[in-house]
Amino acid sequence: MRNHLFTSILAALLLTTTLGTTAQADCPSSAGSLKLDPISQYGTDILEFDIYRKGNLIGRHVTKFENGGNALKVTHDMQLAIKFLFVTAYRLTYEASEVWCGNELFGLTAAVDRNGDPATLNAERKGNEIQVDSSRKGTFSLARGTFPSNHWNNGVLSSNKILNTLTGGPNKVDIENLGQETIIAEGKEISATRHRYSGELEADVWYDSEGRWVKLEFPAEDRASAEKDNSFIEYVCVRCGVGS
Repeated sequence: MRNHLFTSILAALLLTTTLGTTAQADCPSSAGSLKLDPISQYGTDILEFDIYRKGNLIGRHVTKFENGGNALKVTHDMQLAIKFLFVTAYRLTYEASEVWCGNELFGLTAAVDRNGDPATLNAERKGNEIQVDSSRKGTFSLARGTFPSNHWNNGVLSSNKILNTLTGGPNKVDIENLGQETIIAEGKEISATRHRYSGELEADVWYDSEGRWVKLEFPAEDRASAEKDNSFIEYVCVRCGVGS
C-alpha cells in the first residue's frame, strides 16, 4: 500500500512538471499563423468518450482544445479501472499536452501510470526532426510532421509511422480504410468511416464525414507486460461534435 501511494504521488509530480512545460509554450514567429482549428471543426472545445470493456463502463477520456496566441494547445485526460470481484485489478491514468504550430506538432508531454508504475514522454520539434525523450524507450528522433497517437487530428491517416504516447516509442503502421459503417455517437446513429491500424499498433478508429473522431477500439492490455486477453477497449462518443 505504501509503495503504491509513493508511486502515485511520484506520478502526480511528474505530470505537474512535464505537462506544465509544454502547455505554456508558444510557437516561434517563423511558424506563421494558426491553421488548425478543431474548435470550429468539432463545434466544441471539449471531446468526451466513455470507455467500455466487455460491455462494462471502465473509464472516460477527455480532450480539450485551446487557441492561445499563435499556438493550438490540446490536452488529454484518460482514466480507467478494471475490477475483478469488486477489487480493482488494473488501473491506468494518462495525461498529455500538445502544442501545434500551423499544421505540425511542435511539442508534446505525456505521463502514464499503470498500476502505480509511472512513465513520462517529452517531444519537441527542432529543425526537421522531433526529438523525443522517453523514460521507457530512451532518446530518439522522428521526422518533422510525425503525428502522436491521440486520434483527434485525422491528418494522421496518411502516416506510416507515429509516436505512441502510451508506450513512449515510435510505431510503424499501415492504416487501411475499411469503408463506412453506422455507429452510435452522442446517443444517436451516424455514418462514419472505419480505419484500421496494423503493424506495431493495432486499433480501429472512426471519423465522420467532417473528419471528426467519433469512435475508437483496440485490444485490451490488462498488464504492464502487454499480455492480451482477447477483449477490446471501446471508446464511445459522449461529446464529439456530431450534434452541432
